[in-house]
Amino acid sequence: MFKKGLYAGLGRAFLIGVFVSALVAPAQAEEFKYEGAVMGVGIGLSTGQTDWNHTAPGNGDPTSELTYDDTDVFSLELYGRLPLPEKFFIRGNVVLGISEIDDGNLRDDDWNTAQVLTSSTDSIVPDTDLFSVGFDIGREVAKFNDRRGSLSLFAGFQYWREEYEGFGVYNRLTNAQTTSTTTPVIRNKVEWKSFRLGALITNQVDDKWTLSADLAFIPYTDMHNEDSHLLRTSLADLGPGPNIIMDGDGYGFEGEISAAYHFAPNWTAKFDVRYWTLMSDGDIVFGPNSTTPSAALPLNDLDTYRFGANARVNYVF
Repeated sequence: MFKKGLYAGLGRAFLIGVFVSALVAPAQAEEFKYEGAVMGVGIGLSTGQTDWNHTAPGNGDPTSELTYDDTDVFSLELYGRLPLPEKFFIRGNVVLGISEIDDGNLRDDDWNTAQVLTSSTDSIVPDTDLFSVGFDIGREVAKFNDRRGSLSLFAGFQYWREEYEGFGVYNRLTNAQTTSTTTPVIRNKVEWKSFRLGALITNQVDDKWTLSADLAFIPYTDMHNEDSHLLRTSLADLGPGPNIIMDGDGYGFEGEISAAYHFAPNWTAKFDVRYWTLMSDGDIVFGPNSTTPSAALPLNDLDTYRFGANARVNYVF
């Protein structure tokens, strides 16, 4: 375990060093030409999943797994980019989920020491709250295709939050609805604070179309998750919510492929598909506000992914 963590840390440090060297290397003597700031507003449709599982002594491995699936969201995005001297730039975006497209589902499974499924329930997840904000600083490091294409490297930070609320309990082992679908039974909020390293490749195909690929590796992300089992809030049980707390760290990937159409002077319409994934492990504590809080137990993993399509209109000042 120590060697694995050491090698992972050295690998991350090496990668960060390569990026920093590329970003701060002297540029060729070239007069700064102000290309204009970019501001944009867009909409997006995405679907996602968050799942976590843990292992408790004397129980199955894993003991319990919760999966929030089909968490579809309609979102609004605000974007900005500002060119700087020496081929540098800064950019940022805010994504806000504004409505649920369709109901999602929560599946909660538990196993005993023989790894026999002892409980399996479904709950309706009618709404997913999504919010993210990020910013990058980057630099163009190469030109290609007769200077119509470019390669830029960037580093940045991203905050990402998703919240779910589940209603009703359907027992899959007995095929019975044991709690009404109008009754809230669980709430979950997961937060990710991530450091990003990436590359942006653009290529102007003709006077109207530009293609791009925006790829990022997340060498480190800090995860915090708060779970509230709303039917187990007595002090003798899990206590008031949030009554299950998870903390950990991990890594992830993000990718975007897009096409931009220059439909008028200073105006472009951009269409893209995106994929985000974050993966972590850590510790989990049950009943932190109860009369008998648990010790920290192993959180085997907590993962979130999201995939979607977006459309945005940009204006270049």
